[in-house]
Amino acid sequence: MKRRHVGVSKLFLAGEVLGCLLLVAQVNVARAQTEAVSAVIGLPDDWTHRHVLFPDSLFPEVREAVQRDPRYWLHQARRKGEAPVGPAWSGEIPFRGDRSKKKKRTKADWSVSLGKPIAAGMYPAKFTFNVNAAPSCSDDYVVFALNGAGSSSQANVVGFTNLYTNPGGTGFCLGTGPTFQWAYNVGSGPISTSPVLSLDGTKVAFVEHKDPPVFHVLTPDLSGNAGCPGATPCNGTDATHPAVPGTHNSAVDVRISYGATGDSRSPPWVDYVNDVAYVGADDGKLYKITGVFLGTPTLAGAPWPLTVSTTGKVLTGPVLDSVTNRIFIGDSRGVLSFVRLSASDQCTGAIAPPCVDSTTISTSTGGHELNHAPIVDSTSGRVFVFQRDNGQGDFTVTQADTTLGSVVIANTSSNQSAPAWIGAFDHGYLTGGPGSGHLYACGTTAAGSNPALYQLSFNMDTTMNPVPSGGPTPLGFTGGKGCSPLTAFFNPNVTDILHPTGTDFLFVSVQGGCTASDNNGCVKSFDITNGFPIGVLVSPVDEAGGTSGIIVDNVSTVSQGSSIYFSTQATPTGASAVKLTQSGLQ
Repeated sequence: MKRRHVGVSKLFLAGEVLGCLLLVAQVNVARAQTEAVSAVIGLPDDWTHRHVLFPDSLFPEVREAVQRDPRYWLHQARRKGEAPVGPAWSGEIPFRGDRSKKKKRTKADWSVSLGKPIAAGMYPAKFTFNVNAAPSCSDDYVVFALNGAGSSSQANVVGFTNLYTNPGGTGFCLGTGPTFQWAYNVGSGPISTSPVLSLDGTKVAFVEHKDPPVFHVLTPDLSGNAGCPGATPCNGTDATHPAVPGTHNSAVDVRISYGATGDSRSPPWVDYVNDVAYVGADDGKLYKITGVFLGTPTLAGAPWPLTVSTTGKVLTGPVLDSVTNRIFIGDSRGVLSFVRLSASDQCTGAIAPPCVDSTTISTSTGGHELNHAPIVDSTSGRVFVFQRDNGQGDFTVTQADTTLGSVVIANTSSNQSAPAWIGAFDHGYLTGGPGSGHLYACGTTAAGSNPALYQLSFNMDTTMNPVPSGGPTPLGFTGGKGCSPLTAFFNPNVTDILHPTGTDFLFVSVQGGCTASDNNGCVKSFDITNGFPIGVLVSPVDEAGGTSGIIVDNVSTVSQGSSIYFSTQATPTGASAVKLTQSGLQ
C-alpha cells in the first residue's frame, strides 16, 4: 500500500457541507484557530468516537472550547457527511430495504475468519484516507485487535484493505473480499480492549492484557508481502499465519509495560493535542504515557500513576473532556470518578492536579460494576453511564454534570444479567439544539430478562427525563442474552420520499434469540429518523454469538462504500471479521 504520509502535527479537519471550506487546524492547546486550505483529509474512527459527543451549540464560547479538540472536527466530518468535491459525495441512492415486510434473505456480506473475536463491548478501528474523494481500495483500512493469545498460528492484531467488495465481485474494489494487509503476533497476551489510531492512520495504539499489561504503539509495514525471503510472509497472510513485527518486515512495535496486574477493560485514550495516552489497569490505577504518536512513547513518572480505586477495582476506559480538561472513568464497584488535569482545577482539600477528586458518584447501592467507559457530552457538560444492576435489579442510565452533580437516573426495566454497554444518541440530539433528540439504550422487557430497546428524551436545559419516552421494543427473545453497544449513524445520501434529507440508522446486535423462531445471535438495523422505531428496518442477519461494538465508515454512494464493521462473538474459536452495508445489511 502506498499511503501518502500527511504530517501528523496537523489536525485533519472535516469537510463542511454546502460550500464551507475544508479546514486544517494547527494543534494549539490555547486557541481554536483554523486555517482554510485545500488538503487531503484523513478520518480515523475508533472506540473513543463512541464515547465523546459534540452537539451543536448556539453559544460562541462553547463552540470555541470544543473546537480545541481534534475529535470535534472528526465528528463534523462524520456528521456532515459530504465534502465539496468528488463524485462519491454527491447524488442520491434509493433506500434499500423493505420497511414493512421482513422476508428471509441470503446473507451477502464479506466474512473472514479471525480465530479469536474482538472482546465483548470493544470495537475495531477504521481509517478512511481521503473523505474528499471516492473510497480508496488500497489506503482505507480496518484494524481488528483480537481477544486471544498471539502465537505462531494465531495473530492478535490484523489489518484489512480492499474493503469495498462483496462475494459477487460487483463492489467498488476488485475481488470478492478484503485483503489481509498485515497479520501480527505481537505477544502472548490477548488484546482485551479497543485499539486507537493516529490522526494520519500510520500508527495503532493498543494494550496487551497480561501481567503486567503492555502498551503497544505499532507502525505496520505497509509494503505487503512482496519480496519476502524464501516462503516466509513478511506481514502474515491471514489470522492463522501471522508475522512478528520487525521480523522480515519493517514494522515497528514499541512496547511499554506498566502496572502490577493486567488490563481487562480499559482501552487507551489518546489526547491528540498533547500526544499523551491515558490508560487504566486492573490494579485500580490510571497511567499516563507521553510521546505516543509524535515522539518516543514513555511511561510518565510521579505523580503518575494516580489511584482511582483505593480497593484496587478494575477500571473502565478513561474519557477526556477537552472543555473541562477532566478525565471521567468508572470501576467495577459501580463508581464513576473524575481526574482533574488543569493546574487551576484543584481537588477537594486543596490537592494540586493531577488528582482524583474525592467527589464521586456511586451509580449503584450495591457496588455493581460498570462494564463500559462513560459517554461525555462536551458541549452541554453532561456525563452518561450505563449499568446492568443498580443494586435493586434495575438496568439504569445515569446522567450527571461534569462535577458529578445534578444526577438523574432512568430505569430501563430489570433482571438484566448480561453486561451493560453504552447506548447511542440520534442525529436530532447532535443537531437540534437543547431539548432535541434522544438517547437509545438497551434494557430488558418489562415482563422478563429479554433484551429490549428504550428511548430517553431531554428537557430544554439538557436534563434527561427519568421516565423513558419510548419502548420497550423487544430486541431478542431469550432471557439473559444481552445487546452489543448501540451505534447510531446519520447518512445524508440514503434518501427516499420519507427521508428527503437522509436516514438516521441505529445498529445493535443480540447474543441469541434473534427472533421468536431463531435462537441465533444476529445484528439488527432500525430507522430512528422520525422517532422511535416500530420494528427493524430490514430483516436481521445471523451472526454467531452476536457482535462486538460496531464501527461505521462512509456516506459514499459507490457500491459497498458505506458499511459497518464488527467481529462475531463465536467462542472459543471461529470468530469472523464482518462488513455489511449500512442501508441493507448486505
